[in-house]
Order: sequence, then C-alpha cells, then structure tokens
Amino acid sequence: MRNPFLVVLAVLATAWQVNAQTIFKAGGATESIEPGKGLYSLTLAGYGAPRNGRFSIGWKPLDSTSKFTVLAGDGNALYAANENGAIYTATAGTGALSWKKLAQTNPFSNMAVKSNTIYIVRQGQLYSSSKPYSTWKKLHSSVDLTAIACYKNKIVASTANNQLIQATTGSKQLRWFNWGTAANIHSLTADIERLYVLNQSDSMWYVDTKNNSPRWQQVGVKNNQTYTIHAQQIAVAGNAIYTIDDQQKLYRSFHETDGNLSVRALALTGNNNKTVVLVSMDITGMDLSLTTRVKAALKKSRQLAPEAIFMNASHTHFSPVTQAWTCWGDFCQVPDSNYLLAVEKALVRVVEKALDNRQAGYVEFARGSSSIGVNRRNTAETIHPYDSTLDLIRITDLQHKTRQLIFWNACHPVFQNAGVEGYTLSANFPGVAKALVEEKTGSLNAMFMQGCGGDINPKSTDHLLSGKQLAEDVLNLSRTTNWQILQGDINYFIDEINIPIKPWSEDSIRHFREINAALPPGDVSVEKNVRWADLMLRRYAQNDVSPVLPLFVQTINIGNWKLVGLSREVVNEYGTYIRALYPDKTVTVSGYTNAVPSYLPNNWHIEEKLYEGFESFLWYGQPGIPDPSVLTFVIGKIKEKNR
Repeated sequence: MRNPFLVVLAVLATAWQVNAQTIFKAGGATESIEPGKGLYSLTLAGYGAPRNGRFSIGWKPLDSTSKFTVLAGDGNALYAANENGAIYTATAGTGALSWKKLAQTNPFSNMAVKSNTIYIVRQGQLYSSSKPYSTWKKLHSSVDLTAIACYKNKIVASTANNQLIQATTGSKQLRWFNWGTAANIHSLTADIERLYVLNQSDSMWYVDTKNNSPRWQQVGVKNNQTYTIHAQQIAVAGNAIYTIDDQQKLYRSFHETDGNLSVRALALTGNNNKTVVLVSMDITGMDLSLTTRVKAALKKSRQLAPEAIFMNASHTHFSPVTQAWTCWGDFCQVPDSNYLLAVEKALVRVVEKALDNRQAGYVEFARGSSSIGVNRRNTAETIHPYDSTLDLIRITDLQHKTRQLIFWNACHPVFQNAGVEGYTLSANFPGVAKALVEEKTGSLNAMFMQGCGGDINPKSTDHLLSGKQLAEDVLNLSRTTNWQILQGDINYFIDEINIPIKPWSEDSIRHFREINAALPPGDVSVEKNVRWADLMLRRYAQNDVSPVLPLFVQTINIGNWKLVGLSREVVNEYGTYIRALYPDKTVTVSGYTNAVPSYLPNNWHIEEKLYEGFESFLWYGQPGIPDPSVLTFVIGKIKEKNR
C-alpha cells in the first residue's frame, strides 16, 4: 500500500511547481504580405536565373467572343475598340464584362481616356473627342506618335524614333516636352503613379511618373509557362492590367501565387517587465535598412528597444524581391518601392497587434530533430555536416491550452525552379508546415524560424512533401512530455562583429572585368561578374571599399534559454559551434536575422571555392571574401562577448 503521507507530498510538490512556473504575457499576430492593389506584377527573388527573370504576372482569358485591337483604361472603366473603329466601354472586374458601345470612328491604332475625353492615334497623328463623341479634333504634332497614355493631367506618348514625350491636357495647343526614351513600344498605359509599357519583345516595364529621369523596371515577359500569349495592347483599369493578344482576345492580369506569404510575430513580456518580439517573414532576404526602419518605428510607437526585436527571414526563393540585388539582372536590382513599403507597414502592424494580444501564459521549450534536408555539397567521397536540430517553443494559456508554436529548423526553402511553380509566389515548405501545424493543434499562428541553413537543401524537390514532413516532426515533438519550462528574466543584446577581408585591387578587378566582358553574351554568371567589377570600380572611385564585412549577432535570453541570431546566410556548422559555447544552457541558433547581405561560410567552402565561399559574394555585391578561418574568428568573438 502506498504511504498516504508520500502521496500528499507528491501532490503538494506538483502544485508548488505549477505555481512557481513563471507566468509571461504572450501575444501573437499574423499579417499577409500578398501583393495588394496597384501591384500588377512583381519580380521573384531567390535565383539569378533564368536570364529573362521570374515575374508573378499571369493572364486570365475573358470574353472569348469579343474581338478587339485597341485598349485603354480610366479608373474602373475599361475601353476597347475593334478593327473597324467602334469604341466600347465596360466596368472592370473579375467576372464577365458587359460592353456598351460609345462611339464610331475610322480605324485607329492606339487610345487613351481621361475624364470622358478619348484620345486616339491614327496614322501617327493624335485626335480627341468628348461626350457624346460625335466629332473628333486633330491635335497637331510635329512627330509621328506610336502609343499614348494619360495620367493625372498629363498625356504621354511614344514616337516613331523611340522618344517619350509629355504634354499637359486641357490646353488649346499641346506643348510637348521630352521625357525619356523607350524602344519598340506596342502600347502605353498608366495609373496614378506609374506608366506601363508593352514592347515588341513581349516584355512589360514600368516607370514612376513622378520621376523626371525615368528608370525603367521590368515586370513581365513571355515565359511560356505563366505568360504564354503574344500581348499587343495593355490598359490599367480596376486595379488590374488588361491585355489583347495577337488573336484579338482579351485577358486580365493576376498574380500566380499560393496565397500564403505572411509576416508573423510573438511578443513576450517577463516578470522583469522586459519585452521581446520574435518576427518571422516569408521573404528571401532584406537589407539592414528595412529592419532598421521597422525597429525605429516600433521604438517610437511602442518604446521597444531595437535589440529586443528579432527579425528572421524564412529565405523562401519564391517571394517578391525585398532587397537590392545589385549584381543581378536589372529587374532584381531595386525592390518594388510600393511592395517594400507594404511589407514594412505589415511588419510594424503585426508587432503592434502581437503586443496588444498579450495574455498571461506559460512558455516551454522542447528539442527534437527533422531531417528534411541534406548538405548540398555532399559528394560520393565526402559527406559534409548536417545539423537536423528541431527546436520548438510552445505558448500555452493558464489552462495549458496551446496558443502558439514556434519552430526552428535549418533548410533552404527551394524546389525545382521549373514549370509554373518556378514563377509562383509561395512561402514554400515553411508555409505548408505552418498551415498543417495550425490545423492539427488549433494554435493561433504557428511560426517557422530559419536556422543556419545556408548550405542545406531539402531532400525532396516537392515542397509539399518537405512541408508535410516538417509539420509531422513538429507535431510529434509537440506531444512530448519532456518540456523544459522557461523561467527567469528576459534580456537582449545586439553586437557587431567586423570580419576582416582583403578586397581585390583595382588592377585585378579591371583584369577580371576584361576577361568576362570578352566572353560571349547571355551567361548570367558572366554578366554578374561584369556588374560586380563595375560596382567595385565605382566604390574605389568614391573611396568606399570596406575592409570588413559587418556581422550582427543578436542574443535574447529568457531564463536558461538563449536565442542567438546571425545576419547573413549562415551555413549549418555555426549552429553546432554556438550551442557548444554554452553547455549549461539551452541554445537555439538562427541565421538570416536582421539582414542578409551575403553568405557566412566555413573554411572548406572558401578553400574549395564553392558557391557559398566564393561566387555568392559576387552575386551579393560584397567587397571581398573572408579568410578561411572565419568560423573560428566569429565563434571566438561570440565567446568573448558572452551574452
């Protein structure tokens, strides 16, 4: 028979442990970063190939019985004309269009509409008509026009000699001013901010109309996967771009997307009234300027210390460009400013919502493994290290019901860059895993945090299988009874480690450029080499060549749990080495934190001149490559700081 006294002691001890458990205030939130209104197509990040880029635009066929040759838009109204000069209008939308005839005139080649005035181009000359569109006035021009568009109170036109000219509407005599150049234009259209161009190479571009010196940004090209038609005319109407192909069929633009891009946040406040926020982002990477702006906004609005905000990119290779890929193709060199601003606002919003959602609860940690990846540098002779660590943080309410699960694993979110999926916006396997974890556990917003996955790729080329396997591993780990209860104070730090490098000399860069410039055109790696050389020579001219690579190391301590985040694409051995620095603590390590300006390789990546240890630094526009002792150097500096 069991001793009743011992039973009572056991019950009291259990009750004491529960009562002694630290109660945190925890809150989570999720915000979509899917493209919003006014963003008709975005460049996908993550690969330097194909050479002609990856864009999110696709075309949905509409009104298969209608045959049009000319398009224009004004607000929510779409205008079209047939080869006989009959002009129609319809309200733009996602469904079938109901066309109403407006006017009849002689055949023409281009059209623009603004405030009930229709402008047309016929045989290179410009005409206009206002309601009821019964008479047409010739607007004299000394040049042959090829395409026209209207925005605000302006009319812009392309000419036969590839010039762009602009005039103010409403005056008796249009006075044209040179505005730039654009070659081989089929069609022009505009919204309130941007002018869009369709050229004769099945390629779409835009320029900000407020820019007096236009910088063209490509946003689409025929790729025979998602963009399969020969577009002839384009028009912006109702937050979409419409097009007519060479068969006179009408299409409406849409984004090829899985619809699962998001940013997520967990806010935690401890007994010492210090607050930290973990942020996960379905983006490929970010410049330090983005996270700096977000942290500055949150310091102003919520008095959060910048070092208390831990911002981690999943590194999906199928998100829109959110950082300046200086040495990539033109379409990747500058993020879409409107999309970047939307992401920035979503990040501020998601943190503020997480703070507002805080409730009393418990924080627990568990460790397991998930072997969804493999070191991509393995050979038949050499199997390189692979860290399969799976770390899990569970947030429960006071009744021990799971509210949030945050999981860490190290693996590149990639799959075969082929077919339609190669052009589809997607959170990749982390998005699949998050959705399954939420479905099976009822947690409010599961979060994936990228580990040190710089040289780790999924075993499977099917991201659905990788996501499912990761979710199963998370769910199995969540059923463990071996939870470590997090107790104690919160503190946080950010340190900068300057990794020494030896930049190439100007002469060696010029020689490198000459070699690559002499090679046949069309190779993306060769073109990257030339861009990198040009970038470095400009830096030398400006006396702006740095002898160091800054590495930002962020540390968050919650009792006995330590979270360490490193900027850059960190290869997987760093996680193992950093955990070994603190044998008496539970340590979780992330790469891709706060900024992703290059790889952070190990000695063998550099010595063997593998992508991670050589060519990637040129892709990232870095001034040089670290010494092979870089891992030892970084680990030594982290140990020295002892955060």
